[in-house]
Amino acid sequence: MFYSHLVQIVTFLNQQAFKTLHHIRRCDDNLLMLTFDRTFHLFIDMQKSNSAIYLREDEAVCKSYQAAFDTVLSKRFNRTQVRSIEIVNEDKVMRLEVVSRGAYKEQLWRIDFEFTGKYTNAVITDAEGTIIEALRHIDSKNSSREIRPGNKLAPVPKADFAFKEYPLDDVKSYLLDVYNKRHSAALDELKKVKLGQLKKQLKRYEKSRRSLETPRALEEKAETYNNRAQVVLANLYQIKPYETTLHLYDFEGNPIDIILERAFSQPSRIADDFFAKAKKAKQKAKHLHIEEENLDNRISFVKQLIALIERAKSKEAIEQLLPKQKKQSKKEKPKPYETFWFDNYKILLGRHAKANQALLSDCKANDLWFHFKDRPSAHVVIVSDRQKIPEEIIKKAARLCVDFSVDVPGRYSIDYTKRKEVHLQEGSNVLYYKYETIIIEKDA
Repeated sequence: MFYSHLVQIVTFLNQQAFKTLHHIRRCDDNLLMLTFDRTFHLFIDMQKSNSAIYLREDEAVCKSYQAAFDTVLSKRFNRTQVRSIEIVNEDKVMRLEVVSRGAYKEQLWRIDFEFTGKYTNAVITDAEGTIIEALRHIDSKNSSREIRPGNKLAPVPKADFAFKEYPLDDVKSYLLDVYNKRHSAALDELKKVKLGQLKKQLKRYEKSRRSLETPRALEEKAETYNNRAQVVLANLYQIKPYETTLHLYDFEGNPIDIILERAFSQPSRIADDFFAKAKKAKQKAKHLHIEEENLDNRISFVKQLIALIERAKSKEAIEQLLPKQKKQSKKEKPKPYETFWFDNYKILLGRHAKANQALLSDCKANDLWFHFKDRPSAHVVIVSDRQKIPEEIIKKAARLCVDFSVDVPGRYSIDYTKRKEVHLQEGSNVLYYKYETIIIEKDA
């Protein structure tokens, strides 16, 4: 952040003649959104050594924070009157001063945005300059200027050089351009990280799929194990305990060498081991199609995620597709459907008939179920726990249904209703009568 730019930004903000500050809230760990006169949203990014002020034309999605700093922001700055926005001590510090009207008197509060590289900070003080809270508490061991609640806020040490002038042609255009550049860079970096993780995952699944043995190979292996078990039983008298290489004769009198993976105290246990391996190989051959289907579904799902992330136009869209997963209990068996978490709401996605049947079987009467209107699609369920589901979560679930059902841009109608209104027919086909419809637009 150049000092010259900060001065011009403050001048621009004062020209807007703001009357009220509706609120200040954190949208991300270091990102603050200031809403003036209900419609003007100013964003201040307090990243160390990468701070910025910007405007954005699209809608911002803010996370929920409950830290002491956020509590003070809400209590002191919500619905207040703007007193002033100014530069402090001719340095890279912007101060916002507001007045709140209580039952008995007016109170003045300040927040200093310090764009000072390593010690970039947002510090809340009262009218006397006593620190109430700060985005970052700074210990005296790390800096001669300690930032702690209850202390007086000392001025930022003056730079020992003169700031250069960098005039801006249009401050608003500059602020919008700052966001576009930062957003583009952050989006590219996030895509790089997430795509790298998904491609590694895809390689693992594809390697596992290629390494699967064929049913014929498994049946041949079972027959080999069974024959070895029979040969061992016929030659028990020749086998000594703890031998690992057996020199025996098959039923045609031909010599045969059998190398064991481990030693056995009793020769009869060698035959039991081969019979067990034969049984396991037969079972694997019988159920191989299930493993193949599961791996094919996982490969298809990851490929779809990769395609969606490559087309994503925002960080929020990527986080919606790849939210932080909650740890699955070791005792819990894996399900054929996918699980997402949006703002602590559990959302389930079924992409094929088997997953949809399991999904409809597992979810409860008051869970919210989503499906394309009058056409095949993925099934999506929000686990409600009998609580009222916010409109934003309903939109996210409907978008998930669209993202994993079609690749073509357009406007799509998604029906949703409670699970108890959905009647399962043959396979995963359903009938439902009471429902609501939401329209989701899918971009190219």
